[in-house]
Amino acid sequence: MNSADAASSSSAVVIALLVIAFITYAVLVHRPASSSIDLIATKASPGSPSAVEAKPTPTQLPALRPTNDPETFAREVATALFAWDTATMIGRADHIEQPINVADPTGESTAGLLADIDNYLPTQDAWVDLAQYETK
Repeated sequence: MNSADAASSSSAVVIALLVIAFITYAVLVHRPASSSIDLIATKASPGSPSAVEAKPTPTQLPALRPTNDPETFAREVATALFAWDTATMIGRADHIEQPINVADPTGESTAGLLADIDNYLPTQDAWVDLAQYETK
């Protein structure tokens, strides 16, 4: 074996070792680490509640109670409007629809009410963005 072949052979070994070291490092760095929540959840006994419990997600708005008292009605509608929550399965359209359904039965004021509610709530695009942060 001449010196050129020996140098070429040792270079190939060095490159192979570097590639193996790089791959090993990349695998170790990008490996998902188990979080403390995972560890707590696995340590919970089968009969006990888990350490991390999911809160129930509402899927519909509470109904507005029928009333003949204007002040009570106004409070219920205001509470319904101000209680919007992007973390639920209830969408922006549901929050608009609920007061419209109990609004003026003649329909005379419905267009103005719809515009007011539409202007108050975040836009649909903003609603989607805010849902990432579970904004209320």
